[in-house]
Amino acid sequence: MKTRTAARALIEDEGHILFSKCKDSNGVFYVLPGGKIETNELAEEAVLRECIEETGYSVKVEELVLVKEFIKKIPDVEVFKNGIHQIELIFKCKLDKNKAKQEAKAMDVYQIALEWLPINALKDLRVYPTQNIASYLKKNHSLVKYISLREEGF
Repeated sequence: MKTRTAARALIEDEGHILFSKCKDSNGVFYVLPGGKIETNELAEEAVLRECIEETGYSVKVEELVLVKEFIKKIPDVEVFKNGIHQIELIFKCKLDKNKAKQEAKAMDVYQIALEWLPINALKDLRVYPTQNIASYLKKNHSLVKYISLREEGF
């Protein structure tokens, strides 16, 4: 089983949240942009780098809003087919409107597109980490939240 720490960006603009649209054997699903925190890289630095690599957008990190931890098998991704224990730090970010969007350079193998999804449509979609992710955009969302999932058999 692989252990991994990742950083993700929760980016809202005009009532929409930016997601990576992905596909596996169960169909289409959506994840927040982000990825692995590299050695000697701070989580905030990873969010900035991953956003540019995966989306082409430059962002400004505002605050940590959610910590998600999961242990599960991801059979459609070769390196995770035997299981992964991942901890994700999810940061509320905003677009840096002073910088032009670049071309995305490094999309994940299961990522098929980027999509700005209307907040009110999330409840009907397969969204990770959670369909109520928009609640973390509120100014007074209180403290950082922690959610976890352990797949049966681990």
